[in-house]
Amino acid sequence: ESAKQLSGSNEKKDSGKQGVAIDPPRSSVKVRKESRRPWQIGMEALLRSLKFQVPLFICSLYTLFFNDIRFICIPKSGDPICYITNLIVMGILLAEFIASCLCKPDYLFSSFSYLDILCAFSLLLNVGWVIPEAALPPGVDYGM
Repeated sequence: ESAKQLSGSNEKKDSGKQGVAIDPPRSSVKVRKESRRPWQIGMEALLRSLKFQVPLFICSLYTLFFNDIRFICIPKSGDPICYITNLIVMGILLAEFIASCLCKPDYLFSSFSYLDILCAFSLLLNVGWVIPEAALPPGVDYGM
């Protein structure tokens, strides 16, 4: 009997029955109840959906590889269109970052938030209007 008291067992005898009734375990950790609004829950469901994740994955691939493809395949006259596309993709990635900060608990300052913001702002370095080639030292090719 003293071993049961030391172990903190939640078992207690039921006077009318032969079996043993078990109380649910009591946790010493308090669960934080979040008061989330319905739009936050809906937005988080949208952010987690496949129809939203696939375009974001394509935007991430674009961020990683398009600048190299642009140097190889697209003539210099196509640069303004590429710059505009970079800014549009950056806007999409920043909108996803802001929505995640507003809707996902514990997202801000997580490793994923740092990766998302780094991915979005790395596109600025590929926009010739932000860092014009004339501003670079001679012989330096930005983006390569």
